[in-house]
Amino acid sequence: MPSCSGVTAPSPSEWHPVSCVTISMQVSSTSTVTPSSGVLDAMGIAHLLGLTDNKLSRLGPCWPLLADERLVLFGYEKGEPETYREVILAARPAVARIADVEVRANPAGMARQALACLQESAGHMIVHFDVDAVDSRDLPLANFPHYGTGVSLAAAGEALKVFLGAPELVAIVLTEVNPSYEPSGRALARYVETFGGALAACLENG
Repeated sequence: MPSCSGVTAPSPSEWHPVSCVTISMQVSSTSTVTPSSGVLDAMGIAHLLGLTDNKLSRLGPCWPLLADERLVLFGYEKGEPETYREVILAARPAVARIADVEVRANPAGMARQALACLQESAGHMIVHFDVDAVDSRDLPLANFPHYGTGVSLAAAGEALKVFLGAPELVAIVLTEVNPSYEPSGRALARYVETFGGALAACLENG
């Protein structure tokens, strides 16, 4: 079973500025001319921030689609060779960055810090949770698995509890889950239980 992700875009008349927290091992800052893989998944942030200029990056009524100060990179791995470009990120200091090592040490605290980074950018917020942020040794579901990096599923769940409780949240995007990588279904059940538990905790407290 292949993994699949999809997001629909509103019409220009319904467009509202949003902030985004992306929970992913990959920074996805490579452009259409720099990646070695050619995989669009490795270019998501590049399209949002206008690091590449094409029809997809100009899908909305403004370009770039997302201002630097409206983005938080959460749980990424600095040593990921395909998508992490320090020189690009250093040139964009307004993009908030919280690496996987920091999230492992204090998942809820780092999630609160991520929200604090977006306080001045009032408005709607979207959370993108890519399962590749979780160490594949703990949860072997990522379409592009990574071993020995990222965070535990439990840590991801603690962070999600904070993000799901944010009053600015309007949508969450769950991506890259490939159930065929673990045919017993136990890993998928843990994933659903973790996300469901975070959502339930948010509803109970809200």
